[in-house]
Amino acid sequence: MKQTFYVVYSIYAVIVFFLLAIPILIAYLFLKFLPYEKQIDGVYFLNRILVFMVAMFTFNSFKDVDIELVDFEKTYVVIANHNNLMDLLGSAYGNRISAKPLVKKELGDIPILGQLFQLSSIMVNRSSKESRKEVLQQMKEELLMGISIMIFPEGTRNRTPQPLKNFYDGAFELSIYSGFPILPIVFNNVRKIASPDTLLIKPGVIEVCYLPPIYPEGFAMDNLEAFKEKCFRIMENYLIENDDSFKHLKTT
Repeated sequence: MKQTFYVVYSIYAVIVFFLLAIPILIAYLFLKFLPYEKQIDGVYFLNRILVFMVAMFTFNSFKDVDIELVDFEKTYVVIANHNNLMDLLGSAYGNRISAKPLVKKELGDIPILGQLFQLSSIMVNRSSKESRKEVLQQMKEELLMGISIMIFPEGTRNRTPQPLKNFYDGAFELSIYSGFPILPIVFNNVRKIASPDTLLIKPGVIEVCYLPPIYPEGFAMDNLEAFKEKCFRIMENYLIENDDSFKHLKTT
């Protein structure tokens, strides 16, 4: 009976999302008339409207934790963990940083959702070294314009039993390369809402937890691994301490 409810609810939630996404996609087109620096603020505003409506009709909610750690006058390389599709809702609504996300090029092929990504994101072909190099330079230019960048450093959904998958280098190269700090965000207890090994979801509270910014001072490209490891351990320890799915990993 419970499984049937989750199946019906998941189908309902997907239908709600796509129906509400259509008018938002149309509204995206008008953002092209704004100055470039203002377009990401418009995207952020529209995304929040979309996800607020989706959450309202699907009985989900968001909780920001330690948001006072963020200086909204600063520009960041925002990184976040990635478990399932609910992270996208968390990053679009609960994340209060107006940040332009880096997404894999394949997402652009998804009907409706792909068009949203194409209009609002930086898209990278991960199999192309030239594409990754060009995108790194583009992201640096965006940061210099005061536009924060958001990256999921795990690269894809974490389907393992561990709090995090190994991080790719990109976000940390960008931070060292540009001098802008890393802002870690942890989506906490999202596995209660949606397991990473299924497409089924259920209603719940998405916790968006802000960790203190991590500055790249003292790190260079030749010790990139140390910087990446520092950020990884901070986020991993937070999840072990606070996420019910990983508290069994806590050492006494």
